[in-house]
Amino acid sequence: MINTTLNIYLLSKKDKNMKKHKIILLIVLSLISISSFSQSLTTKTTEELEIMKKEAISSENYDLVTKISEEQKSRLSIDDKIKELDKDLKMAAANENFDEAERLKKEIKKLEDKKAAINKLEEEKKAAILVEDFDKVLVLDKQINDL
Repeated sequence: MINTTLNIYLLSKKDKNMKKHKIILLIVLSLISISSFSQSLTTKTTEELEIMKKEAISSENYDLVTKISEEQKSRLSIDDKIKELDKDLKMAAANENFDEAERLKKEIKKLEDKKAAINKLEEEKKAAILVEDFDKVLVLDKQINDL
């Protein structure tokens, strides 16, 4: 009788531990899939991001929508500035305002360098996430935000 009661107790305890392990495993897998999915945003084209955003909206994944929007804004802000400066550069050259054209050319170069630096840091961040070096991820995030 005692032995049977003990076996039932151990089985129920084992069952609870298994449930806890399953829940922890599901949480970890979810975090990994979300993390790897959001990491891949930097490698997507503008069109792909837009499609992903529409799919995320339709599936009511608003966290992903926010991440995609942030990625789009970060890209657009630098890319839009470059496009705007490029238009201004062409106008300055057409008006033979070569000093202004030279200044604009330097500004465009700075923005292109900044964009390249951000992309490089994003790649380093992906590598750090893969090896689970989360301290480095935080440092890289700060560096990206400081740019």
